[in-house]
Amino acid sequence: TIVKDAQGTPLEKEPATFLVDPEEAVAMVSAMRAAGWEVEGSQSADGLLQYAVQRLQQEAKEYADRERAAARFIDERVRALQARRGIDVAAYQREGALWLASHHGAVLADQMGLGKTLQVLLSAPPGRGIVVLGPVAAKRAFREDVPKFRRGLGLPGDPDLTLTFLDGMNSFRWAAPGEIVVGSWATMPAAGTAPSPPPGTILVADEAHLLKNPKATRTIQFRALAAAVLRDPAGHVYELTGSPFKNPREGAKFVAKDLWEVLQNAQLGSNIFGTQKRFEALRGSDKGNKLLAKGMLRRTRETVGLDKVGLTHQVVKIDVTAEQKREFDKFNEFLDDFLAAFIEKSKELAAERRNIVFAEISKARKMLASAKIPEMLAQVEEFEEQQEPLLVFSMHTGPIDVLAKREGWAVITGETSQKKRDQSVTAV
Repeated sequence: TIVKDAQGTPLEKEPATFLVDPEEAVAMVSAMRAAGWEVEGSQSADGLLQYAVQRLQQEAKEYADRERAAARFIDERVRALQARRGIDVAAYQREGALWLASHHGAVLADQMGLGKTLQVLLSAPPGRGIVVLGPVAAKRAFREDVPKFRRGLGLPGDPDLTLTFLDGMNSFRWAAPGEIVVGSWATMPAAGTAPSPPPGTILVADEAHLLKNPKATRTIQFRALAAAVLRDPAGHVYELTGSPFKNPREGAKFVAKDLWEVLQNAQLGSNIFGTQKRFEALRGSDKGNKLLAKGMLRRTRETVGLDKVGLTHQVVKIDVTAEQKREFDKFNEFLDDFLAAFIEKSKELAAERRNIVFAEISKARKMLASAKIPEMLAQVEEFEEQQEPLLVFSMHTGPIDVLAKREGWAVITGETSQKKRDQSVTAV
C-alpha cells in the first residue's frame, strides 16, 4: 500500500498487509477496478474487504432484481409462444434466457442445435435495441427466428421486433428501441468512431470464437463497441459460440488462451479473474471453473437430455452475382427456345439440338454449384469449429473438389475406386 497525504503526495511505502494471499489480493483489486469500483491504492486490506462486501451485497440485490423482472417477461413470451404458435420452449432454454438477462456480459456456449438464437431473443427486455454482428451466415438464423419468436405474440407492453440488415462496409448503426439490426463483421466501424449507443443497447457477437485473436481488426472493432455498450449500466454484451470450451460446471479443463480472449471481448476475463496470469493458474481447477461459470454457460445435448436430435429440413436461399444471374437468364432463354422447338416444330429438330442442350444444362449445373460454395463453406467451418460430424452431398463435383482440399475430409465421387471408398467409409 502507498500512504498519501491530503494532496495525494506519497509519504512512504509500507509492506502490504493482506488477509489473503498477496497475488490473490492484487488480482482482486484488478478485478474491482475493471468492474468500475472505486478502489484506492491507499486502502488497507481490512477497508478493502469491507468495501468489497458492501459492493457485492449491493450487486447481489441488483442481480436479483434484474432476474425477477426478466422472469416476468420471459415467462409471458414462453406462454404466448405455446398458445399462439404451438412452440414449446424447453426448460433449459428458459433458464439460458433468464441467465443472459441477468448478466451485463455473458458467453453462451451451448452445443450446436440447442437454440442460442431463441434464448437471446427471449432474454431481451421489451423495447430494447439489439445489434447482432457475426459472419454473413449469421443473418440466416435471425431472418428466420425473429418473425417466429418475437412477432405476433400480442403481449401488452412487449411490441414486435423490427428487423434490419446492414449491407456493406461503413453501414454500421446502432439499433433503435424495439429494433434488431444484424450485420457482418465487415460492417463494423473503425475502433472509436461509432457514436454512443442508445441506453440499454444489447450487443451480440454470433460465432464469437472468431474473435479470439486480440490483434485482428474485427476483434479490436468489436471490443470498442462492447466497451461503449458496457459503459451503460443497462447495456448488455452477449457472445454466442458452440465451440467445445469445456463446461465449467463439469470440472473439465478449458482452452486457456482462446477462451481468455473470448471472455475479454465482453470484459469478463479481467472482471472475473483480475489477471490472465490468475486465469491460467486456476485453469481446470474447481475454483477456476466456478469462477468461469459466473460469465459463461455451456450445455450439451446430453446434459439437457437431448441425446437424440430429430431430423430437420431447411432450405437456404443464396444470393448470386450479377454475372451469374445474366448467365442463368441466358440459359433460361435457351431452354425456352428448345422447348418451343420440341412442341411446335418437330422431335427431329429437338433431337439435333440434344447434345447442345446437355452441354448447356451441364454448364448451368456447374454455375449453380459454384454459387453455393461460399454458403457451403460458411456452414462447414461452423461444424468444423464446433467439432461436429458432417456429411455433405452434392449433385456436382465442384463443391466436393473444394472440400477435398480441406484437412480431415474424406471424399467419395464417381471416380473414386472401390478400395478407396472402403478406406474412407472405415475412417469415418
